Amino acid sequence: MRNLYILTGFIIIGVSLGFFTINKEYLSPTREAKALLSTGKLYLEQSSKESLKIAVEKFSKIISSFSKTPHAKDALYYLGEAYEKMGLHEAALKKYQELKNFNTDIDMTEKIKFKISKIKIMQSYADEGLNGFMSLLSSTKNPQLRSEVYNELGKYYKKIGDLNSSERNFRIALVEYSRSKEAQLNLARVLIDLGKNNEAYMVYENYLAFYSDIDPQISEILKQYRQEIFEAGNKLYQHKEYSEAINYFSLLTKKFKNTEENEKSLYLTSKILLDQKNYNEALAALEELLNNNINTYNPQALLLKGELFFRQKEYKKASSIFSEAQIKFPNTKEALTAKEWEEEIRRFLIDKENLTHDKSELIMEPENIVNSQTKDNEKSIEISKEPAIFKTNSSNEPVELEYTILPANDDDTITQPILQGDIEIDNNSNTILP
Repeated sequence: MRNLYILTGFIIIGVSLGFFTINKEYLSPTREAKALLSTGKLYLEQSSKESLKIAVEKFSKIISSFSKTPHAKDALYYLGEAYEKMGLHEAALKKYQELKNFNTDIDMTEKIKFKISKIKIMQSYADEGLNGFMSLLSSTKNPQLRSEVYNELGKYYKKIGDLNSSERNFRIALVEYSRSKEAQLNLARVLIDLGKNNEAYMVYENYLAFYSDIDPQISEILKQYRQEIFEAGNKLYQHKEYSEAINYFSLLTKKFKNTEENEKSLYLTSKILLDQKNYNEALAALEELLNNNINTYNPQALLLKGELFFRQKEYKKASSIFSEAQIKFPNTKEALTAKEWEEEIRRFLIDKENLTHDKSELIMEPENIVNSQTKDNEKSIEISKEPAIFKTNSSNEPVELEYTILPANDDDTITQPILQGDIEIDNNSNTILP
């Protein structure tokens, strides 16, 4: 009986030692490797330079210290991904090629083949990379992987300038796997390049509808979207297609208030409307620009607002706006321009007041009229570009005014009442009105 107890004791000790050995040699390292792998993947997803360095450290430790665990080959794969995100394509390629020495399942084998083909194209081995992609498409039935292949093909064709093939491949990528975020954004970008702006915005809108709350990169995507809209509008503005340009700028105002892109859009919209003499709409755009939370274009906006009032002959309001610009934005080129405007308005008002002291009605009899004729049933008076000389009702002596009457049109004729200085010329009565 005693011998039986002793034997049982040895058996228990042996089992315990065996379990300890298994735990030390296999279970414990596996758990530690698994923990390192999970941590490394979290840092890998963040994609910042610092987080990628930490991910590389975690994966490298698994490979060097826990190479016999089943997590070693996963660590090697993710290490390749980390190098790829860091732009170290040659180092990434080596890691993917090392994986060929492992006994991997079908999914991992296909992923490795995809990664190698992708890097080959990046390294300008286009034929080798394309052949790899075609081979993969003929063998895999994984819709997500097929989508990634078509997405990479779309990027390749865009790079070589074949935008139509690029668009086609991005669309196929979304047919294969409609939730591919990268393919959606790439499609939107190539549509912009093709001039299919409205289609591109629909793609952006669909993306934002699904991923705005869950994509950590959403702020960058929104910024890109705003920039795409502004650049489209600005391109039309540069080509003087103002109505179409305003349509794009208005889209920014509706969707992206308090952004730099909207600030620039409101400023250009104000300039267009001011030149078109749509003063009320121009003023509304300027007020929106001046009252939002972005101040980038406020100095220029105040100058436009002052000019708007000047054009409407509201000189005191204009002077007040130019004074405000100097106070709010001293030591800027806009302040200097505002000061020049204010001084010009002051001189203008003084001259106007001096001129109105003479209550006599002036009859327009310029001695330097070259010719008077009728053009298209409208009275047209052609004059020289010298200072005009007029005579008053009360005296026959010629009086030379300090104002030079300039022609209203390029053909050196006056065809309608115009304002030069503070003198309004009425062609119907040939009089100068104070």
